[in-house]
Amino acid sequence: MTPDPLDYQTPPVEPPRPTPVPLIVAFLAVYAVVGAILLFVLPVFERVFSEFKVDLPGYTAAVLVFGRWFCNDYGWIWLAPVVVMLPIAINRLVPASARDPKRRIRAIRAVTSMVVMVLAVLILASLVAGWARMIDAAATHPLK
Repeated sequence: MTPDPLDYQTPPVEPPRPTPVPLIVAFLAVYAVVGAILLFVLPVFERVFSEFKVDLPGYTAAVLVFGRWFCNDYGWIWLAPVVVMLPIAINRLVPASARDPKRRIRAIRAVTSMVVMVLAVLILASLVAGWARMIDAAATHPLK
């Protein structure tokens, strides 16, 4: 009688995690676009709003204050680590899947798209509200 053969199965291996470098590059691109808006577009709007001496809505004033902090008080340096750490966290939190290897890429695209859309909507909504307040003030109190 021969002994039963031993079962030498290797344990399942988790697929290697892709590097977060493409995601970091994507977030840096978003950071550059939002930074350019805060650096070049917001001061123009602020100048126009100040010339009309309009009381701005709170969130418009908050966006303008944030833009000043970002550009003049080195806020871009304080927020830069977030742009690098967030992709690394996403890379660690989204599990690898042997059945659906593109799941991680879709999650990364979704998060990046959501960040861009939220920032764009907030900035644009605040500027539109400021313009609306300025137009309303100009209509009710015409310049002489």
